[in-house]
Amino acid sequence: MSTVTDIGEAIRKLPPQEAWKLAADLREYLDSLWDTQFEEDVKAGRLDDLIARLCGPQLSFTSAAGD
Repeated sequence: MSTVTDIGEAIRKLPPQEAWKLAADLREYLDSLWDTQFEEDVKAGRLDDLIARLCGPQLSFTSAAGD
């Protein structure tokens, strides 16, 4: 498997159009990782304290997430 350094060097050798395509693909992948982590945090109740401080204790996404 390639190291991050090897991958970075390979990216620098890409033509600009391919580098932009790779950047868009990577952004989409990272966005999906973020979405997954956020959904897991909501289901686990890790955001409940923050939500309560911002919206009041009557609002909870944990119960609305379809547990």
